[in-house]
Parts: sequence; C-alpha cells; structure tokens
Amino acid sequence: MGNYVSDRVGNYVSVRPLHVGNCVSADTSVHYVVSCWCEQRCVDVLLPHLAGVTVDRFERTAGGLRIWARHRAGEAACGGCGQVSARVHSRYERRMVDTAIGGRHVVIRLRVRRFFCDATGCSARTFAEQVTDLTSPYARQTPLLRQTLETIGLALAGRAGARLAGRLALPTSRSSVLRLVRAPARARRGRGEAARRG
Repeated sequence: MGNYVSDRVGNYVSVRPLHVGNCVSADTSVHYVVSCWCEQRCVDVLLPHLAGVTVDRFERTAGGLRIWARHRAGEAACGGCGQVSARVHSRYERRMVDTAIGGRHVVIRLRVRRFFCDATGCSARTFAEQVTDLTSPYARQTPLLRQTLETIGLALAGRAGARLAGRLALPTSRSSVLRLVRAPARARRGRGEAARRG
C-alpha cells in the first residue's frame, strides 16, 4: 500500500515523514492525513469539541501531537453586532493547547479567517471567526483544557495541581492553575454584587 497504513476500522490513512524544507527530519515525526469522510466522522465522534472544524492532518512527534484544522462554516458572525459576513479580510494561524490524547500533549494549529463587518453602526471593521467549544477571544487554551485545569486546581490547589497536570501531559504552572481557580470566584462575586445593587 506504499505510504498508507490501515486503521482498526479498515480505513486507510496517508502517512509520510515530516519534511523540513527539502530535508527529511531525523526524528520520528509522522503525518496522518485525514483523507475521507469516514475518517472525519471518527474525529467528530472521538473528539466532539472539534466538531466545528475540519481536521486536515495530525502530526505525531516526540513531544506530543499536533492537529491542523480549519473552520467548517463559510461565514461567521461579528462578535460586536452579530452581523453575519462571508467577506474574508485575511487569514492567519492560531495555536491552541488542548487536553491530552492518549497521554500525548496536544497543540491545535487552527487556520483562522478574519472577516469584514459590513454593518454600518458597528465599530468593528473586521473580526476573527470563533469556533464553538474550541476558541474564545485571545485565549491560547481550549475551553475543555481550561475546565480540566480548573477542576484539578479546585481539588489540589496550585503546586500539587500543576504537578498532577504535568503527569497528565497538561503542562502548566502553579500560578496559572491558581489564576484559573480564582477567575470563577471573581465572576461569582461580581454577579452577586450586581444582584444586590439591582
């Protein structure tokens, strides 16, 4: 089958060594290319928080797993006014750290589009698309990873929580865990004060 290997359900996945420029990398990196609908369907079932994106390929490296993906929708809504736009301004790559898969550290390299907002009353001339359950503005972690680290922090606090997260292939720092734990508490206090004033 050449550069193809069969998975457990009988589908064939394209595999090739990682190339850097014109040279083949000396490490054990391997690309897995998602090449048919049935493979994308398996991704949707096993990784439901990626249901809003098309996964183009996986790269397994010594340090973990990289996933290349792009938004499935052809348009997006402006976060400021809600106006839906399909006029693309530009594209860029966004790196998101996700929960571990099979004990491997995961980084999602998401291809993001920036759209024009054509609403006359909106102050935003352009806006970046967001993927439900996967991205939020300016965040470098997926909501699933933040929730996981927050749960660990609530149970074990900072130092022990960071140590456990590292063992689970979720490298983080003590201060980051404590910041995630304190954020919901601040939000709850804010809501309580608003209710008392209101």
